[in-house]
Amino acid sequence: GAEPGLRAEIGHPREAAWARAVRSLRAGLAVAVDYGHERAARPPFGTLTGFREGREVRPVPDGSCDLTAHVAMDACAAAAGPGAGLMTQREALRGLGLD
Repeated sequence: GAEPGLRAEIGHPREAAWARAVRSLRAGLAVAVDYGHERAARPPFGTLTGFREGREVRPVPDGSCDLTAHVAMDACAAAAGPGAGLMTQREALRGLGLD
């Protein structure tokens, strides 16, 4: 069987892209919503999964499905710098005046 930590999901390029997007704002608010976890709770076998026609399938990198991995949301917030924080999607929408 696979061992925890055998595969690494590298998030640095995504975190750097998010930080650039946030820094480019002159006004307003940047909100990221994604499937995620916090670094301390990172799943030991990774989060790579596949989707085909809206259903989760085994992640096979042959073009037969879309591949995705969850995001360490606290790592993205840290890369964005001071003032960035974490909240649930519900909290963010309510903070924007939406139910």
